[in-house]
Amino acid sequence: MRNNYLIFLLIMLPTLLFAQVGIGTTQPEEMLHVVGDLKIEGTSPDDAVELVGADDKGTLTALPFSNQIRIINNKIELVSSSEYRIGAKSLASYMTPGSGNLRIDNLNLDLGAGQVNEGKTVIHITGYDRNIRITGFTNGEDGMHLYFYATPSHNVTFVNLSNTSLAQNRINALASPGDALIQGGVAEFIYDGKSQKWILLSLQN
Repeated sequence: MRNNYLIFLLIMLPTLLFAQVGIGTTQPEEMLHVVGDLKIEGTSPDDAVELVGADDKGTLTALPFSNQIRIINNKIELVSSSEYRIGAKSLASYMTPGSGNLRIDNLNLDLGAGQVNEGKTVIHITGYDRNIRITGFTNGEDGMHLYFYATPSHNVTFVNLSNTSLAQNRINALASPGDALIQGGVAEFIYDGKSQKWILLSLQN
């Protein structure tokens, strides 16, 4: 009798090890086949809605997503946001000895991929000790929105379509020779990919 049990186990063991499990179905087509809703609860005390995916080892894991993406009624939706991430840029390295107004061409605000201000919308400008003239910004992408926030010490003039910056970096100030922030304020820009220009939308002094 004992030998019979051993023979039975040896016959059934491969089936048990490689059996397909069905939940909500009697005919599973995969190792785990679920018919119906699936709910996964983690051990974290946080009560949050999360996206779940499988990593390269097949382990289910939560996927991060930005606050501009929401899961509403089991649908992923893009929502508008009034939150603006703030970055900073010091112009100290551009300062040269002398008291004359300084012109800055192709100003790199570190907006590119992997740079410190990637994804930032408001850039606080510091580190300049005199009036400055800016002829262009680098790393513009179609539809990119930018607020240039200046400290209230010196004037910042945005020069209109200056050929001292590369064509794709130039500012269309919609005025000639340019528009200025008078001792601080905010300038609003959007990048037009078709014309490859930074369009100055507004100035708030």
